[in-house]
Amino acid sequence: MTTTIKEWLAILLPGYIVDEGAISALSSLCASVYDLQAAVEDGYELNYLLALYIAANQYYAIEGNSGSMRPVVSKREGKVSQSYATGKGGSVKAGWKGTTYGQEFLDIVSESRGGAMLLGSAS
Repeated sequence: MTTTIKEWLAILLPGYIVDEGAISALSSLCASVYDLQAAVEDGYELNYLLALYIAANQYYAIEGNSGSMRPVVSKREGKVSQSYATGKGGSVKAGWKGTTYGQEFLDIVSESRGGAMLLGSAS
């Protein structure tokens, strides 16, 4: 039995409900820009990849940073801490790519046999 995108989102973003329209739009965008089939052939579940992409794109809505693209380096709540992806030299990536979910998505897709982006697609 395959886990649905909504089920993955419930695991990745507990207590946060993503709008059906956002799920549909972001799934379509992701599939049109990234070579997900290569990652699936490497053993990753398609719905998990889509859920990672959607969760990464929901980050600013969840954190309440309307219009502010100042990335968070780390976050601590009680005993749980979360660090966000950094690039070379410790620089923090902006936007959805700077979230934990975005970095995991990009790592999986870029390491797959097909490479990260489809040629001729908008980014």
